[in-house]
Amino acid sequence: MLRKIFSLFTEKCSNKNALSSEAIDAAKNGNLSQLSECLDEGANAQFKESTALILACQSGNVDCARLLLKHGADPSAQDGSALTRAVLSNELETVSMLLSTGMDVAETSAAYCATVDGHYEALELILSSGAKVPERYASYAEKNGHHGAAALIRSCSDDRSPHHQEIG
Repeated sequence: MLRKIFSLFTEKCSNKNALSSEAIDAAKNGNLSQLSECLDEGANAQFKESTALILACQSGNVDCARLLLKHGADPSAQDGSALTRAVLSNELETVSMLLSTGMDVAETSAAYCATVDGHYEALELILSSGAKVPERYASYAEKNGHHGAAALIRSCSDDRSPHHQEIG
């Protein structure tokens, strides 16, 4: 009897992992209906530390990302990799959506990546969310030829309002 219970449990976990892996592929490819079906059938939105969310954000599949968040995916998983990947891919709608969750931008490398890669609009979104970028990032931006980003950082570095999150 115990063996049968263990076998059923193992089979259920295996099926859930397979569904969760299928959900990752659906999120990466922007297949919202397949992702929804997987989640409705029990796929774990936080499987492998919210990998599906990270890949959806990297690919700019904002509707898939929203659905995963609705099902409990953690935007701060893996040090906020979803936001960082969205920034690196310059997926501005996705960046904006993630920032609207209130995630702790200070725990990510998103601002740094936006600065050194010259993603000015993404940097603007990050700063407008209340994040405080260190002044030294301005010199990183200039070294990479991103003078607009450097100027933006310097213009915001004087703002010491308490709602800002310090990024270090």
